[in-house]
Amino acid sequence: MASRDTKNTHAEHRKRMKARFLEHGLSVFDQHEVLEMLLFYAQPRKDTNAIGHALINKFGSISAVFDADVADLCSVEGVSEHTAILLKMMPQISGTYLYDVDLANNKERLFDYHETGRFFVSKFVGRQTEALYAAYLDNGMHLIDCELISEGEVNGSRMSVRRVVSGALAHDASFVVLAHNHPKGTVLPSDSDISATNVCKAALNVVDVVLYEHYIVSGTKYMGLCTLQKMGDSEKDK
Repeated sequence: MASRDTKNTHAEHRKRMKARFLEHGLSVFDQHEVLEMLLFYAQPRKDTNAIGHALINKFGSISAVFDADVADLCSVEGVSEHTAILLKMMPQISGTYLYDVDLANNKERLFDYHETGRFFVSKFVGRQTEALYAAYLDNGMHLIDCELISEGEVNGSRMSVRRVVSGALAHDASFVVLAHNHPKGTVLPSDSDISATNVCKAALNVVDVVLYEHYIVSGTKYMGLCTLQKMGDSEKDK
């Protein structure tokens, strides 16, 4: 059992870490210290400095720690499932925050190619499997809503054309923007991406809704498949 002096030293160390964060933010922290402080809230009675070091030593970086599987995280001494789940939550919490900020800032702002691309990048932070989102825009190109259409295994997301079309009608949208991710892949479209885009575009045209863009996202990169197709058509016309 820890002595009173050890407990006091431990408590004072945490107090100093918190004060340092409040004054300077995380920019002055090493990566293992960021993890150490985060784990204060999963393991309130343990010295988490050693765990922070062990995580960085095993996975190499804080992003690799957050992207690791729960089982791999639990293989590190001192990391329980409870702690591993906290670590796994961090990328998605960050993505949710970025999405909410973008949503609030863009409510009254016209979407353009790069604004929309960055908007969707935030939706896929921390995702290890494919997912498809649809954003519904009014006739002034303002965002009405954005919803998750489907999700699945890596490279396994299927486009539900019916859900996209019904969502557009329910929101009285004039334009739809789709986005799906290629986890740990490239932003180049596959043949199935192109085919699904064309099918969805045709289905939306029937109800007088325009498929404005279909983004493919990988990490912080994005590519608009519709824009890519238009560029290809322009080259053919030359």
